[in-house]
Amino acid sequence: MVMTKKSPTRTALVFVVVAAVSQLFVAGLAKKTPRFPPAVPPERFGEGSIKDISLVVKNRDNASVIPELIGNYYGEMVTGYIKMQTHAGTHLVSHGYISPDSYTVDQLDFRTLVGPVLVVDIPEAIQRITADVLQSLNLPVGLKRVIFRTTNTIQKFIEKPFNPNYTGLTPDAATWLAQNTAIEFVGNDYVSVAVDDQRTEVYENLFAKPKMVAVEGLLLNDINPGEYTVYCFPLRLEAESSPARCILVQ
Repeated sequence: MVMTKKSPTRTALVFVVVAAVSQLFVAGLAKKTPRFPPAVPPERFGEGSIKDISLVVKNRDNASVIPELIGNYYGEMVTGYIKMQTHAGTHLVSHGYISPDSYTVDQLDFRTLVGPVLVVDIPEAIQRITADVLQSLNLPVGLKRVIFRTTNTIQKFIEKPFNPNYTGLTPDAATWLAQNTAIEFVGNDYVSVAVDDQRTEVYENLFAKPKMVAVEGLLLNDINPGEYTVYCFPLRLEAESSPARCILVQ
């Protein structure tokens, strides 16, 4: 058997052809493979510009409602269930709270729960937010969403046992908001937007406006007054109220 020696020139030519074919093959794949847009980098929103203003729901919270978070253990997995009022933690309140025949949380319009919002500081000395107090704030005409940051936050009432002397809206303030502004979203920093001794009247007056929503139990410790975009989503419950996750973006 006669062995023939390959020419160096021939070997180099083979390598060149293989390389060229490989490049064409890869180029063909690149054309057929869809190019997905890159993931949006976290920096797009700006460092520290997303604020979670929802309360952490824990076992036996020091609040007016006490949730029970109970875990059932199956080997290495944990399956829990939650037993608590619909007004626990940060929550939304719909018209169904004062009228069983009215709409419930699952029927709320997302366009009310998402959009520009103004966080307003109420002076620490004010315990009852009256209509006169609201008028003194000079709220912008056309404003649809407002969150009141009050002495409740300064005194950290939300972290302590229930205090009936928290700051909230009075009935005349609720009427003023419903009749004299475009506001449909009212938030505050304690268990109710209403003063404790006049809750029923406040909600009746506030919910005289068809699309009005109350957002209660907001955590505003690290929030400065100003303009933000709010995203606030309740569970899809057929109920008068529901726990919610709310964030501010600036």
